[in-house]
Amino acid sequence: NAVVVFLFNFIGCVPLATILGRATEDVAEHTNETIGGLINATFGNAVELILSIAALRNGQLDVVRNTLVGSILSNLLLVLGSSLFFGGLIFREQEVLPVVVENNSLALGVSLSGFALPTLFGISLSASKKKEERQRKEELFSLVTSVVMLTVYGLYLLFQLYTHADFFDGDDAETNVSDDEIDIDVVESHGLGGASGGGGENARLLGPESNGTVERYADGDDSDDGDVEDNDDDDDEIPPAAMNVALTILVVDVIVVAACCEFLVDSIDGFAQYMKLGTTFVAVIFLPVIGNAVEHLSAVMVAMKNKMDLSIGIACGSSVQIAMFAAPVMVLLSWLVTPSGMPKLTLRMELLDFISVGIAVFTANLTLRDATTNWLEG
Repeated sequence: NAVVVFLFNFIGCVPLATILGRATEDVAEHTNETIGGLINATFGNAVELILSIAALRNGQLDVVRNTLVGSILSNLLLVLGSSLFFGGLIFREQEVLPVVVENNSLALGVSLSGFALPTLFGISLSASKKKEERQRKEELFSLVTSVVMLTVYGLYLLFQLYTHADFFDGDDAETNVSDDEIDIDVVESHGLGGASGGGGENARLLGPESNGTVERYADGDDSDDGDVEDNDDDDDEIPPAAMNVALTILVVDVIVVAACCEFLVDSIDGFAQYMKLGTTFVAVIFLPVIGNAVEHLSAVMVAMKNKMDLSIGIACGSSVQIAMFAAPVMVLLSWLVTPSGMPKLTLRMELLDFISVGIAVFTANLTLRDATTNWLEG
């Protein structure tokens, strides 16, 4: 029964997404939030790639195109919006590294242009030309555009992970206090060091959040309390899994999700017919929700822990990866697997799809422009 197969595999992806979200968070603990977000987006988008390859193999080009468009919309509107909303319910205002906002905003703009050019090119072709000639020119234009997009995406990763990786590491900036940030007048007035220290008391410098003030405490009075508080915090925190264990869980989980997706693709037509829904609706709404379940749960969980750099890296990074990597790869694969004489996949969108993606990109950039978020923006 196609309906039973579709629903059971749909439900089965939810716990798998939870497991993968936890494993991704463990990987991020061993690296940084930028790499963690990239890994989550990569493994999460493997679902869309598997779905698209299965549909491409069956010659369902519209399903492939609609699934990719729906994934971008789902990541930018549902995943990002849910992260900002649920994170904002716990924290009044959450901050994001400006370089993360700028980098993702620029990448989203470039991604949109990758769909805009083939769409405008297809519209501009003269209607007087033969259909086969127009189709061939659109396919060649999309092929060239795909190669350019993959090249730009490679440079995007090079910037994030190698040449400017330190720009995305916000931990050091938050925890390290330089000598220039310490108010020397305050230090001297409290008698730090030298003869003015007196009394056998110790002095402790606080971080930037205390505006350079100095806290004094008696010997032995405060240290025990601090140890107790630290131990309580440690008990609440579940230690992350080892790097090799977390990566193994990621790989195994994606393989199981891929098996579920194969059954889903095979049951799309039967499910749509029984529910009296169009295959376009199923491809744009249902399939992206399944594919983005991993990113959705992961992004919301880390946002509720005030890790907004990682959360935005998952949501926006996944959209960028779909537009600049998954879609061009599917175009290249269509040239390899599609029989000669059959139409190949292009990056041209329907006008409604293109406008929808453009509005989603504009809304995401507008929301993140000030590098701070709250629940209303979600």
